[in-house]
Amino acid sequence: MQILKRSIVCLLLTLTPLTVFAEERNTLFSMHGMHHGGFGGPVLKATKIGDNTNYLMGGKGAWLINHQFYLGGGGQGTLKDINSEGERMAYGGLIFGYIGQPNKPVNYSLEMLIGGGRIGMSGLHDEVTSHNTQGDSSDGFFAAEPAVLVNFNLSRFATASVGLSYRYISGSNQATLTDSELSGLTAQLSFMFGRF
Repeated sequence: MQILKRSIVCLLLTLTPLTVFAEERNTLFSMHGMHHGGFGGPVLKATKIGDNTNYLMGGKGAWLINHQFYLGGGGQGTLKDINSEGERMAYGGLIFGYIGQPNKPVNYSLEMLIGGGRIGMSGLHDEVTSHNTQGDSSDGFFAAEPAVLVNFNLSRFATASVGLSYRYISGSNQATLTDSELSGLTAQLSFMFGRF
């Protein structure tokens, strides 16, 4: 019995410094005191593609860290044909962002989308011209879109944003529109809902 008691006392004395050390240790990637949230919602964009004004509809969602940094994804597609061939464009990807002064009722965001997309026939045009189409007529491309947004905190759970972005398209191999004609300045309006 004495041996058992001594063993338990020795074990406790050995583990006590380890427990204290574990409680006091700070790490580079500590999650203690970090706030987590998330948001998502619809995005409407107006832009010029080639010689014509077009609109894109889509959405985005993200994980928000410490009210300021966010990581997520998003995508959008054109609401009208981008050329006389009846083609439409859609793109999306990862989104990285930073919110400046998030506690103020009006603040700003810097955002970057990096991903890709496709250009292809719209569904209605596909049905009409399916007898002339062989194989997949869609065409892929790389897309990057930096944005500057002004945010309006409507409530604890809702934010409206307006801003400008530049859509950079590369590698589309389009016969009717070049990469520079597919690229361009974009105005956007969005409504985000979640935990900020």
